[in-house]
Amino acid sequence: MDYGDHIRVNNGVKDPDFSELLLTGYSGYITGFEDNLIQIEWDKKTLNSMSDDFIELCDRENLDHTKMSLDISDIDFICG
Repeated sequence: MDYGDHIRVNNGVKDPDFSELLLTGYSGYITGFEDNLIQIEWDKKTLNSMSDDFIELCDRENLDHTKMSLDISDIDFICG
C-alpha cells in the first residue's frame, strides 16, 4: 500500500469514534501512515452516502467527516 492508493473498508469494521456506525464498504484514498494506522480521505461515493445527521454529529464533536484513520487490518486495496 502506498500514498494515493484506493482502499475499501472491510466488512464489520466500526467507526472508532461512533461504535454504532458500520463503515463496511466505505472507500477512499490513502493520505498517510502512522504506525499500524492508515490515514484515509473518503472518496466522492462515500461522502455522498453519509447522512446529514452523521455529518452534523461529526461537526458537533469537532471531527472531520471527510477523513479517518483506521488500522491497516481494517482495509483492502482496490485495484484500478
